[in-house]
Amino acid sequence: MPSIPNPLRSKLCLNSTQISGFEISKHPVFITGSTEYIGSQVVAATLKAGYRVRLSIRMIEQESALRKRYPGFNTDIETVVISDLSNVDDFQKPLRGVDYIFHIASPMAGKGVGFRDGYVNAAVEGTLAVLNAAMIFKGSLFHQCYHW
Repeated sequence: MPSIPNPLRSKLCLNSTQISGFEISKHPVFITGSTEYIGSQVVAATLKAGYRVRLSIRMIEQESALRKRYPGFNTDIETVVISDLSNVDDFQKPLRGVDYIFHIASPMAGKGVGFRDGYVNAAVEGTLAVLNAAMIFKGSLFHQCYHW
């Protein structure tokens, strides 16, 4: 069987000095969905590439597990609790000083609602909130937003 290429590396074109052709910024990279598999891989690659990260978490209790996952990078990790990704105003402070956003978070399973309302609409609302927040709070200073 052929080997499967690392999708993160091919998507982000990561090396030690850049993400997708952009020079390393002294500002943190904001990442949603960092507690799940894909998000955790993006965090690891971003830290290894030399960036600082600001990670959104839904509950403060998630912070210690995140820090344990990335030993040696604790000074490069900030966390911010955002329990509702569909609320644009909740992004005002977390986006302060950020040049790049990776929006990977998706609705949590098991809320007992239908697929369309529980997942599709919630994912769309969360993505729109992140994009709107980037436009409102970052404006022309904003560089890139990636969404999976």
